[in-house]
Amino acid sequence: MRRAKTAGVIGLAVCGLAGPIAGAAGGTRPASTTGHRAPAATAGTRPARTTGHRAPAAASGARAGGAADRRVVIAAAADRRVVIAFVSSPYPPPRLLARLGVDRRIAALGLLNPSDGDYNEQQALLDLTQSARISSTAYTPSNPPAITVSATGSASHWSAILRRARRAVGDIQPGLFASAVPGGVAYAGVGGRPGADAIVAANRDGWVSAVSLGSAGTLAARTAALLRHHRVVVVDEPDIAGLETLVASRPTGELALVLEQPPPTAPTQQIQPELLAIGASGLPGGEAQLTTETTRRPGLVTGLDVAPTALSWLGLPAPAGFTGRPITADGPRSVGGLQGLDARLGVIAGRRMPTVETFVLAWLAILVAAGLAGGRRGLRAGLRVGGLAALWTPCTMLITAALAPGRAVEIAIIVGGAFLLALPTDRLAAWPRGPAVPAGAMVIAYAIDLSLGSPLIARSLLGSNPIAGARFFGVGNEMEAALPIVLFAGLAAALPQRAAHRREAWIFAAAGLLFTAIIAWGRLGADVGALFTIGGGTAAGTLVLRRRRSRASLVLTVATPFIGLACLAGLDLVTRAGGHYTNTILHAGSLDDVFSTIDRKLDSAIGQLVKGVMPLNTAVCLAAGAYVIRNHARVLAPTGKAVAWRACLVAGFTGSILGSLANDSGPVLLVIGCFGLACVLAYLRGDPRLAEP
Repeated sequence: MRRAKTAGVIGLAVCGLAGPIAGAAGGTRPASTTGHRAPAATAGTRPARTTGHRAPAAASGARAGGAADRRVVIAAAADRRVVIAFVSSPYPPPRLLARLGVDRRIAALGLLNPSDGDYNEQQALLDLTQSARISSTAYTPSNPPAITVSATGSASHWSAILRRARRAVGDIQPGLFASAVPGGVAYAGVGGRPGADAIVAANRDGWVSAVSLGSAGTLAARTAALLRHHRVVVVDEPDIAGLETLVASRPTGELALVLEQPPPTAPTQQIQPELLAIGASGLPGGEAQLTTETTRRPGLVTGLDVAPTALSWLGLPAPAGFTGRPITADGPRSVGGLQGLDARLGVIAGRRMPTVETFVLAWLAILVAAGLAGGRRGLRAGLRVGGLAALWTPCTMLITAALAPGRAVEIAIIVGGAFLLALPTDRLAAWPRGPAVPAGAMVIAYAIDLSLGSPLIARSLLGSNPIAGARFFGVGNEMEAALPIVLFAGLAAALPQRAAHRREAWIFAAAGLLFTAIIAWGRLGADVGALFTIGGGTAAGTLVLRRRRSRASLVLTVATPFIGLACLAGLDLVTRAGGHYTNTILHAGSLDDVFSTIDRKLDSAIGQLVKGVMPLNTAVCLAAGAYVIRNHARVLAPTGKAVAWRACLVAGFTGSILGSLANDSGPVLLVIGCFGLACVLAYLRGDPRLAEP
């Protein structure tokens, strides 16, 4: 059914666009504690009380040990241990970073992203156990039931957790981490019952291998006792002061990962995502920042990376279901830098809509003032300046990303700077050549930043928004929808303002496909959706510019995004780009995993479509786009015979529709694309000749 559903949606999209274009350890509990050793699914015999299949870890480790080189690795790491300590903090995030930074024994520091989208405590902890996560909209129900771990090590509602994971789209296996550790994962806590963090120690059957409860003063001793029989221990440390004792007694060969305890939420509650503090003691590299291939952002890691880091330290293979990558220590250790990163990423989402609203209001004010002062001529000038200012905003957003100013100053720089750049652009580049200037600046600025690892893009209001947990580097969905509109408008302005020749079609196609490669390649933009939004739009625009259109050219236009997928696969594999496309599609465990990924994106896109006023926005955008394309001769009358502008509109509208189908943000891309095209049309309707009587 999943394959049929996915194939059906892809088929509808193509048809619709063809028109416009080891065993458990024994051990005893320390005498000073009260606790219970729970049965472990990785034991040689399954405990009678557990239900479900046996965790695959021990068998996996045994198979890996059959190879001589793997035996050497395992033997070298046989004495290694891992402590995952969750620390409660009286300080709101990220102030715990300052406290962790004082203790030089916690050598490496970073920020941890705990969720994909809105945050829920139970889901964030479950994601740590499975090293995989999807948006809450892909689960039924959206939030997991309230999970508690008993003193005997049994996790409540585990059957419901497994059913919910099986119904979700994707390879989601709660408890996979503990099942991958021979002997399971133990838990040490303070008080009479385990804390919420004990979920991280639960295996696939919902059992914690060993539970030790007692006073805070005996926590370090009890943790050391558990480590004699278990290779991984999850510790619930209620006081940061007790962490010093725990870290001070860390022997050689032990890795301590210190995580800020996820903030509690009600079972049905979801809050805005936030970053948590994380530290590490024992990683090679000494005093440094934590980083991972998952984020490619110095100082930023995810909850998905905790389990792979522990298994890598122990010399154990990561299960196929893991999507995280091991954490490493690299770069200078800077508490202030990490706090600045957290502060910047935390304001991106909240400043987006106020910036758009301010821009629209400023443009309206300029139109009114210009109309009153200059009549029809002033009104046309206001249309031109506002349209150009909209095309300049991607560049001014990079400026504020570098400066990281306050809210009011940032909005003033983005909006005011765009209008200030638009004024000389309109004077120096005669209509309709103006869009070529901001388009050229945008391509150069974004290509340079992407080549440097997208440091400004990730911090910009239009950027990938890493705090949301879906994309940490490269180009995000909002940017994917906005940038091609600027590009297509710039190409239309730069091309000869006449009936199209074959040369214009080739130039349009070459520039569009080159920009597609920049945005889609895993080592730069890492946004595979650009093959549809930019590549598909370029193909449609090129078809408009061609004088002679044949059935073969129509088929090639429709097939362009899919040909691009094959080319991008080869490029990413050869260059070992390791982007999102490589990790989720090219390195998928099976064809079912590929269809699961596609299905998940479709479900998320549908979820966006039915949210709030989005159905109305979508209907308005589709109706407006259909009207403009149907009446292009009237709408584009100022441009005369310049077919390039019609190619710009067709390319932008087609790319927005394709992007909405190919991305999990769904119709959000259509709304952004249509807003950008409206700004381009405003510029064109600002033709100074229309101001003549």
